[in-house]
Amino acid sequence: MLPAVLPVYAARFSPPESGSAKSDSSALESGGLSSRLAWEVGTGFTQPNGNASTLLDPGWNVRVGGGWKFSRQLSVLAEYEFDRFNWESPPLAGGSSRANGTMHLWSVVVEPVWRHRFTTHFGGYAEGGGGFYRLTTNYGNTVPGFDCNPLFGCFPEPPDADPSRVTSNQGGVNGGIGLTYQTSSTSRWCYYTEVRFTWLDTHPETAAFFPVSFGVRW
Repeated sequence: MLPAVLPVYAARFSPPESGSAKSDSSALESGGLSSRLAWEVGTGFTQPNGNASTLLDPGWNVRVGGGWKFSRQLSVLAEYEFDRFNWESPPLAGGSSRANGTMHLWSVVVEPVWRHRFTTHFGGYAEGGGGFYRLTTNYGNTVPGFDCNPLFGCFPEPPDADPSRVTSNQGGVNGGIGLTYQTSSTSRWCYYTEVRFTWLDTHPETAAFFPVSFGVRW
């Protein structure tokens, strides 16, 4: 009698798999190729940090990405992001003249994402990656005798040969966390909000930013 009872007892008291885990796993297994594809689109604001916050005003960002879901927790995305800032120097040359302009930052990075579902509707994720970053500084006004860089400040020396625009290419890394809201357990897309820390290997000093984004993930 005992061997026959044990399987029934075990089946009756085994902890059931959560509904969210079932729906995620079954969606990946039965959804075909489309269920493995991951994408995102979002926008928000970017706060300069450290030296970059001296001349740069907070800016805005736009981000798009796409990649592959290896499991219901792990996906890897290729992302493109564009950030725009205004900048202005303090008064220079003992007068009221100020250097000013805009700065654009665009990047292409590889971003692994680890996702966790808290409830049927709410979840979170952590991410970190790196790649290529390009900075373009546009000068609306220059002050003779001063070379101004929105990341590092202004120095009393002759400006560059072409003060209207300066570009630089560098590597960088980032990491962040986010929260998601899914309208139903069977839906494949969700709203998200996230904050990242981005570090750039600029010279003569490094630069850092805090992008905050809101959007939709699939």
